[in-house]
Amino acid sequence: MPEGLEGTGNRDQARLDPQEFLRIVEKAAKSGLIVDEVIIRRTISAIYFALFNYWAEKRYGEGVRGAGIYGDAFSYTDFHIDMVSKGLEKEMFILYLYRVAVDHYTLNPTYVTLTSSPWKGLPPMKVSIDMERLREAIDAAKKVLAIIKKDT
Repeated sequence: MPEGLEGTGNRDQARLDPQEFLRIVEKAAKSGLIVDEVIIRRTISAIYFALFNYWAEKRYGEGVRGAGIYGDAFSYTDFHIDMVSKGLEKEMFILYLYRVAVDHYTLNPTYVTLTSSPWKGLPPMKVSIDMERLREAIDAAKKVLAIIKKDT
């Protein structure tokens, strides 16, 4: 194992498990603490990447290697396709669409073009970023997390 990675990739560890993060985000959203568009945007982005990183850590722990010196760089496309293959097309579409909107577009609402499979090539979609989109992202994330946990 490369130096500095001791203890990572162990299936028994929950080092990058975002369950507590999602619980805190959901509680904050329900209690009215998240009201600012900047906070909504950063939270949606963090939700997506928390799931992606946890999925990648689980894959690494299973012996799957991605790119990079340590083989720990995985692609969004692989994440999307893996989750869609497990019946999460709607949830992954929501998470990816909103994540792209909050990280790559400034206007709100805006039109978003997705460039990663399996949605590459779809026409631009109008997206508004607000509390309802955050709630949808949280609900989708909980379903995705349950499958990531189940698969390992």
